[in-house]
Amino acid sequence: MATDEPNSDESDEFLHEELVPALLLVGVLLFLVPEPVTSTLGVVLAGFGVGLWAWDLLR
Repeated sequence: MATDEPNSDESDEFLHEELVPALLLVGVLLFLVPEPVTSTLGVVLAGFGVGLWAWDLLR
């Protein structure tokens, strides 16, 4: 039977290769902008990226 659900390997590759590095890069860049709002958003995005990376390593 063919299903339209994405393969779990494909979603894992997306996390490894695209989403986590992008979140970390954007978060660090936003943190370096000397505005309180962008620095806070940068910390949140970088923290979320690190959290996804750690979650992926632990499972």
